Amino acid sequence: MLATDSLKQIVYDGDPGIDDALAILLALTAENANLTAITTVAGNTTVDKAVRNVLKILSLLGRENDVEPYVGLGASKPLLSELQTSERFHGPDGLGDTEDLFRDLKFQELLGRVKPGVDLIVKSVLENPEPIVLVTAGPLTNLALAVRIRPEIVSKLKEVVVMGGAVREPGNVTMAAEFNIHTDPQAAKIVFNSGLPITLVSLDVTTKEQNTLTLNHLSQIEKADTPISRFISRIARYRMKTGGSSAHVHGCFLHDPLAVAIAIDKSLVRKSEEINIDVETEGEITLGKTQADLRRYSEHPPNLTHCVEVDSPRFLDMFLQSLSNYRSSG
Repeated sequence: MLATDSLKQIVYDGDPGIDDALAILLALTAENANLTAITTVAGNTTVDKAVRNVLKILSLLGRENDVEPYVGLGASKPLLSELQTSERFHGPDGLGDTEDLFRDLKFQELLGRVKPGVDLIVKSVLENPEPIVLVTAGPLTNLALAVRIRPEIVSKLKEVVVMGGAVREPGNVTMAAEFNIHTDPQAAKIVFNSGLPITLVSLDVTTKEQNTLTLNHLSQIEKADTPISRFISRIARYRMKTGGSSAHVHGCFLHDPLAVAIAIDKSLVRKSEEINIDVETEGEITLGKTQADLRRYSEHPPNLTHCVEVDSPRFLDMFLQSLSNYRSSG
């Protein structure tokens, strides 16, 4: 897609991951977005598997030639702790056990053209003539390293849309913490206190039933019966079976796609709050908790915008329409 003034220039940093895959598809196909780079980080799966999964997604679209300088391999572990992946929910390959669909992909040749992820983030922000919106949909390790190495990106980034955290909702990896933040709380603390213009898309909004991919939505996608629609069906149904929803939600959470949608169209946000959030990095029970200062009279100025409510019908329409465009290209 060619960049124009009307398109949001987006860099995607994630740990694909099933909902990352759906988010990347949205970023690649939405009418108002130009995805300028994809960088990977260890989280849902190892960073090596995550970058392979990016190559798989690009191959479905026939875009293998975009690997250089489009794809970056980022941090292989959190800043201070050991990596704990989430492959029990995302599959042994991190992508819904779909390795059989990509037997003919020339991974070794393509991987030789992948760039260092943190460098690619910095280069994208500092050298792109248009302002960049960075979407982070995994642990914040890459962004924390980028801020440390080149702090000038703080003033250059137009916005950082962070999928992560839980403010008023319980966590999804512990009772206090959401997975992305819990995986690398030290990195999250650096990012949240960096002065970056952050919009936080937390579990408070992504786990609402009206923002999920239902079986009815999935059946609409499956009617296309193309290689791409069958891929989407495989990964979404895998995620539903392994815990991509909850007892009160019948469908698949769209955590990362919602972050991408908000990055593309900020008017999707119906209600937000300017608050101060810090991250617990030492608590035995609360490690990785995104603690908001919700006191009526706080001495801490807001450091981010927390998304509380979105236009759910319009979000899902954007998501499904974009996937329709993607299917038609397959």
